[in-house]
Amino acid sequence: MKLRSTFAAAAFTVALSTSILAVPAFAGPFQQGEDGTGIGVSLTPASQPLEFTAFLPLHNEAALDKLIAAQTTPSSPSYHKWLSPAQFNASYGPTAAQLQVAVKGFEALGLTASVSGPRQVHVSGTAAQVQTAFATQMRTVSSKGKSRVVAAGPLVLSPALKAAGVMIPAFANKALLKPAGGVVATDVPDNRFGPAINYYFTDLKQAYDYPSHEAMRNGKRVDGTGAKVAIVMEDDILDSDIVGYFGHEAWTANTTSPIPVVHHVYINGGGYFGGPGTFEAALDTQMVTGGAPGADTTLLSIPNLSDANIADAYAYVVDTNQYDIVSSSFGGPESFYLSGFNGGTDFTYLLKIQDGLFKQGNAQGITWVASSGDEGALQNPGLAYFNPDPRVHPVFVPGVSTPASSPHVVAVGGGNLITSFDPLSTASTYVGENGLGDPEVPHDPYGFGHQVSGGYWGAGGGISQVFGKPAYQVGTPTGPITKRTLPDVGMIVGGCPGGLSVTPCGTNGPRSYVITYVNGRRYGLIGTSVSAPEFAGALALYVGQNGRLGNANTYLYAAGRAQAGGGPAAYHTAHPSFDGYWRDGDQGGAYDYIFGNGSPDVRVLFGFTDLDPAGNPKTPSNP
Repeated sequence: MKLRSTFAAAAFTVALSTSILAVPAFAGPFQQGEDGTGIGVSLTPASQPLEFTAFLPLHNEAALDKLIAAQTTPSSPSYHKWLSPAQFNASYGPTAAQLQVAVKGFEALGLTASVSGPRQVHVSGTAAQVQTAFATQMRTVSSKGKSRVVAAGPLVLSPALKAAGVMIPAFANKALLKPAGGVVATDVPDNRFGPAINYYFTDLKQAYDYPSHEAMRNGKRVDGTGAKVAIVMEDDILDSDIVGYFGHEAWTANTTSPIPVVHHVYINGGGYFGGPGTFEAALDTQMVTGGAPGADTTLLSIPNLSDANIADAYAYVVDTNQYDIVSSSFGGPESFYLSGFNGGTDFTYLLKIQDGLFKQGNAQGITWVASSGDEGALQNPGLAYFNPDPRVHPVFVPGVSTPASSPHVVAVGGGNLITSFDPLSTASTYVGENGLGDPEVPHDPYGFGHQVSGGYWGAGGGISQVFGKPAYQVGTPTGPITKRTLPDVGMIVGGCPGGLSVTPCGTNGPRSYVITYVNGRRYGLIGTSVSAPEFAGALALYVGQNGRLGNANTYLYAAGRAQAGGGPAAYHTAHPSFDGYWRDGDQGGAYDYIFGNGSPDVRVLFGFTDLDPAGNPKTPSNP
């Protein structure tokens, strides 16, 4: 993993926040992508330098799982007693000797290797050396001005590396993950009040009952002050867009607080402003800072959404232990990691790497938040999509999205928010929500050149194929007895994806979107990439006052069960919903596969009912 502190700007282009994200193993020299730019595939020059990170597995995982459970059990002596990275690695990480075994294993193959972290080994060599070491051919895949190197076949590890448990996320020839959102409106009009329900952060804070900006507790504002939030996303943002975003709401005129500043950390060189992830990065940072303007917020910029870059970013999070909450607004179907979707190659070890990092973060008190996906229950484009046959037309089928499917992550779904409308007032009080998805026209979701039908826009949710049912879901009617389900909570997602909707916007119910500044212009954005960073910001209010929460799902499900038993109404529930497969009520209780436990009443959920609520937008209580 490499960090950098400077970056080269690129020409800015307007685009949907989806991109050409994958190249199948059978790809020829050129394949047309859905954005019209195409995918270029060529042999990697033998002399080209390559470098990557290898991970070693955790040890004593059964004991680790018990510790994580105890850390979120109020009656346990270990409750909220978080480990330092050194303590974690001493008990659950590889030893120095085991790391050296891996180093020597790579060196024996003619590669250069060194220990680069508690579980990581940095490896480098030429493409020719890497091909010889792993008995495969390297190919360079190019799209949208970016390139990556993939292996034509599975990496063949030497006996020594196998014995050491080495896992290499680099070079995986599988679909990349993608941002969970899209652009629905350009040059959004300044007047946000009317039939087209578009929202700024101040509207959302009033609707979801955030505390007043003027509220104080323990000598500090209840606005995220004291919490540190990291956002992992490809590419970069303009700091001036944060200024414009807050300036629109008259922040400076209504408060003595400074406009939030977003820090930038560039993992593996990072991305650039104007890349395919820029819209997503802008949305994420503005949703977090809008909801928690007092939080210390950092964008961890990566070059693209490969499993290798994502793992390096997550490793940076747990090794530095600087951040309390980490938001990831991207994902892809779990099925993309299964052997049946990869010509017999099993990539679930990539999920194991990530989940191990999530576990470590939980043990250190870090809360992970991820978007649940944007194709409703039908996240999976189906096996026929990867194996084209003119006799078989690809159809979307049920599936869930990773990394949200990990039981150590808070998966955030949601739907369309509906608030009050009074042309004489800026009030945006909560009226209701719906999770009614939008049927989609056939489209090519990952740029493979094949149209898939039966798609549905909406928050992802359903049943994991990989992860078992976590203890915090026991007692909540989630459906299956043995499997993890998602999402866990919901907030505004929005609907009517531009260019994909079958029916006119709002035909089967109100639709909504949020306003985001990109390059000085206002855009309307939708997706669980809205709800995930928004909920991360809401969590920051709690963490800023109470300290780290670890795996927040234990807290969130306990609140849902208490409400079901007649306790405080921490969640808005019973939203009319349909995501192309599941409906509200299918699980037999308040929990469903669109909103999870429901959408939060922030003051109730996080124990702030003694504080005044955020009032009308653009006022001192809600600047």
